[in-house]
Amino acid sequence: MAAESLGCSRQALHQRVNKSKELQQIIHDERQGVIDVAESALYNRVLDGDMRAIEFTLRTIGKDRGYVEKRQEEITGKDGGPLEHTHQINVPEEVKKVAHLLPDVKV
Repeated sequence: MAAESLGCSRQALHQRVNKSKELQQIIHDERQGVIDVAESALYNRVLDGDMRAIEFTLRTIGKDRGYVEKRQEEITGKDGGPLEHTHQINVPEEVKKVAHLLPDVKV
């Protein structure tokens, strides 16, 4: 919309913005303002009891209080059994040279 109102292409506008720290700061400040409005709307939805807004808030800014979704996956072999080692892995010489730094790894 800005490019259209200025009568230039989007590319020309982007090039001009990329050359101007002042224009970059203006865009940054405006985007921060939009984020403030979005946060305010989210806050109001939480106060209204909107469960999606509540869950989103807890998953994002509530992570430090333990509201984190954890996913645990188990990798198994055929029919749920253990994985079988069926092929040889070639370890590069560079890795062998530093293997002593990793005592728990067998090379």
